[in-house]
Amino acid sequence: MVPEWDKEWCVYSPDPETGWNILGPNKTFQFQRALDIAMEKNEKNTYMTELRAERMIFDQDNKVIGVQAKYYDGTIYEIYGDAIILATGGFMGSNEMMLDTFGATVNPIGDTVNDGTGIRLGISAGGATYMMKTLPMVHISQVANLIRTDDLTADQKAILSALALTTDMPMVTTEGKVWGNANQSGTVDEDVSVEIVFAPDFMYYNIFTQADVDRIRTEGLSEAQAVATSRFLDQGGTLPAAGTPVADIDEILSVGEVYNDVLKAGSIAELAEKIGCDADVLSETLGGVETVYYAIPCTSWGYGTVGGLDVDVNMNVLREDGTPIENLFAVGQDSEGVCNIDGKAYTPWGGQAQSWTFVSGKIAGAAAAAVAKADDAPSYKLIETTVPSTFRDGAKIPTYITIPGDYAGEETGLVVMIHGHGGNHNEWGGYDPISNGIAENGKIVVTLDFPGCGASEESFQLNTLTNMKNDVLDVINYIKANYSINEVGGFGYSMGGRIILEMIAEDMAKFDSLVFVAPAEDTENMKDLFGGADAWEEMDQKAHENGYVDYTTIYGQEQQLSKEWFDDLYRYMDGLAEAAAAKYDGPAIVIYATDDEAVAPEVSQAVADAFGCPVFNTYTAGHSYSFYNDDPDVVHTVNDNTVAFFTDAQTVLAAAA
Repeated sequence: MVPEWDKEWCVYSPDPETGWNILGPNKTFQFQRALDIAMEKNEKNTYMTELRAERMIFDQDNKVIGVQAKYYDGTIYEIYGDAIILATGGFMGSNEMMLDTFGATVNPIGDTVNDGTGIRLGISAGGATYMMKTLPMVHISQVANLIRTDDLTADQKAILSALALTTDMPMVTTEGKVWGNANQSGTVDEDVSVEIVFAPDFMYYNIFTQADVDRIRTEGLSEAQAVATSRFLDQGGTLPAAGTPVADIDEILSVGEVYNDVLKAGSIAELAEKIGCDADVLSETLGGVETVYYAIPCTSWGYGTVGGLDVDVNMNVLREDGTPIENLFAVGQDSEGVCNIDGKAYTPWGGQAQSWTFVSGKIAGAAAAAVAKADDAPSYKLIETTVPSTFRDGAKIPTYITIPGDYAGEETGLVVMIHGHGGNHNEWGGYDPISNGIAENGKIVVTLDFPGCGASEESFQLNTLTNMKNDVLDVINYIKANYSINEVGGFGYSMGGRIILEMIAEDMAKFDSLVFVAPAEDTENMKDLFGGADAWEEMDQKAHENGYVDYTTIYGQEQQLSKEWFDDLYRYMDGLAEAAAAKYDGPAIVIYATDDEAVAPEVSQAVADAFGCPVFNTYTAGHSYSFYNDDPDVVHTVNDNTVAFFTDAQTVLAAAA
């Protein structure tokens, strides 16, 4: 039980502000409250009324991904979701589906909008149906057409209804055959009745002769007729006591004729024509007695159909072969057929529909949420390891491998992402959207911590270009040895870009595609980042005197720059980009910012010119790029273009041309 409930059953408030109707108190406010509580649980939760789903939306693999719906004002919405629950109340309101399924319709009680939309949508997605011919939910009988005018008083309407509902008159089906206890229940026990839903076309006629009508006029209704009322669907009038003459019976029957609640005929043949049955069959049923007849139709009034889509225990809609449509669910009267049998009646007691609605809804809600969570789960996997260095005895290189979530050993591409000076393997999370995006598109991505950075246990004094290039090579070789790799892409940010350039120029590794983000190709330009040429020379001298020099970056990071660090940078004072480009024949792009304060834009442009590749300018954010800046335009320029490039380089190059 829900904690705030203090009764075994829901107690609906009689507060007049909630409103009442003929079936009891208005429960709409309770449904509204449930929706409001659900919305409070998650800011993303919402709902719309007066909005009708019209068709499913499928992706290229024919998976259901949403619905197209029309608002009451004609506006068309496309609504997408990881899971879809069909809860449209069956098909009582669709004459077409009722006729196709049963060959007849039932008067609906408030269900005209339940027109089979959910079932049709489920079928369009490949769903199978189950027990569609379970008989409709009918617990109420009444005249065929309620008279909603003042042509009759409420008491007169009650008498007309009693003539349709009484059980003491001959009953005839739409086929002209006898209907009633003796014929249908197999017994003459007056306490045994047969549900009207079993009758052909869900209706029958009570037959009165002119003599019967004359008797009502002078002697009144019989005991049975005087208590024949419709549960839930009376029209407010009061029946006269049995034996009270009904002087206005002719007026009642005459008005009933106007509303097709009475069929009057001067012969059996005429009555058969009005009923639409065989005259000989009807004559046999009526004993061949020719007189004036009044046939009062007693019709079914239903509040729902039962048969619907086939579902499993999770309420997943099932295909014809029994396999579930994983993200499509059906509840309530869209799937209640699984509790019933074709040709049999819906349970003659109340509650099955409500209990099925509650239970199926709860199960489907939980299952749909699980599907959505699974869809939201990362489609990639991160593996952390260390790779032994082949260049420094005992050294271990912290390595981070992002693989596609469904990777099963098949041949694929590798992208190695190399961080900048003093950064760490993923630039403190800034690389993650790119590495995850590339992995989601099917390639493996690897990052690593250089000496003195991130999880490295080595001194920053070992952070030299020579060591870093060899670390990249060791990691690439490790990935190739453990995964099936058919191509290698390189992504280098700042100093990481220079590392790639030197590796290509020195034939250390072959790259098949390249993305440079502000590559630190020019040593002279780098001196400005370290305080200018004079400060650089002073630090270089101290490093050669003491083995290293202490340095605090403009970002506040304390480093020990070794003399080897300086020596490595002097190795390529000019022409590095040209040397690398001469040995590279694959696609490449360069990304830089006009206001980059660490790597001058003209340095990045020179690298692009050497490689003959397009450039993408973020214009702002300086040297932070998308790694330390969340400006949407910057993120798009760096992240989206990089992921797209390593997925389909030619498309990106064509768009940039």
